[in-house]
Amino acid sequence: MYILIGSGVLIVVLIFLLAEKIAPNSAMMVSFQGKQLKKFLLGFTVIGVLCTALGIYHKMTYKLPYIDITVKNEKYTVFGNIGELGYYSDELIRKGKETHMHITLWEEIRLADVQMVITYPSGKVEVWEPQMSLLTDTMKQNVNKQFKIKEIYEMSSYTFKESGNVKVTLKNGADTIGSMLVKVQE
Repeated sequence: MYILIGSGVLIVVLIFLLAEKIAPNSAMMVSFQGKQLKKFLLGFTVIGVLCTALGIYHKMTYKLPYIDITVKNEKYTVFGNIGELGYYSDELIRKGKETHMHITLWEEIRLADVQMVITYPSGKVEVWEPQMSLLTDTMKQNVNKQFKIKEIYEMSSYTFKESGNVKVTLKNGADTIGSMLVKVQE
């Protein structure tokens, strides 16, 4: 949006510059007195360049809070740390209810000795060693092409003991793969 606004402002500056060269005696151009036109053009140029730069910066650094994918012809929404480590589930994750989750990875890691370190909002830490199975390419469909997701793992069921933003850190042996916040409902 900022790119469009900045481009529009720069086009207005270009129109005024052309009007100054082509029709300097027009009613619009004569209405500017002294150095008003130069100040006006300088101000609009600065605004246009800043808006365009902000738009480009936002476009390059923006990270989606979630993405929608299709796996096994079912639509899911991936949450978590998009671009590194994410998760999706068949239903909302609730406190005290058994949850069946899938983990998404944007790098090929081939998880073997997996541990999930779960840090609850109260500070309580729990280590869980889930059973995980890698989904095949036929099950994932086009998530690699569309979102660059390299691996999706189906995990055994787990029951969260507290609600809120629960920090989940994925470890493969001694290596930390990444961490994400899981929103657990009451």
